[in-house]
Amino acid sequence: MKLHIGNLPHTVTEQELTDVIAPFAVPTSVEIVRNPAGESRGYGFAEFAAIENGQAVIAGVHGKEVGGQ
Repeated sequence: MKLHIGNLPHTVTEQELTDVIAPFAVPTSVEIVRNPAGESRGYGFAEFAAIENGQAVIAGVHGKEVGGQ
């Protein structure tokens, strides 16, 4: 299952996003989408081995503040 994670601060790193979601499920990959200059676009993706893992992250992270957003 691949989740779109939006409304991220432009300073968040892949490791910081992983740290936010890992208590709920360990992702197989995490990516922050960047523009050609390498700056964050404010959203990313996290992929999980099972649908249940993605659902656990949705339930645990929904509405949670990350980096002030």
